[in-house]
Amino acid sequence: MSSENVEIVGRALEHFTRTGQPYREIMDDGTEIFDHDIPDARNPYRGRKGVDDWLSDFGAARDRYEMHMSA
Repeated sequence: MSSENVEIVGRALEHFTRTGQPYREIMDDGTEIFDHDIPDARNPYRGRKGVDDWLSDFGAARDRYEMHMSA
C-alpha cells in the first residue's frame, strides 16, 4: 500500500475513533460492504447509507468493538 493510502486510512481511523462516524470525505457512492459475520446482514451494504447501516448492524451484533491500524 502506498504511503499516501496509509495516511488516508490513518486519518479515516482517527476520525472514526474521535467521532464514531465514517470519514465521508473519502467515501465513494459505489462503496459496497459484504459482511458475513452479522446475523441477518443486509448484504451488500451500498453507498454512504449502506456504510451507516453496516456500522449500525455491526455495532448491534456486538457488546463492544475497537478498530486499530497496524503496519
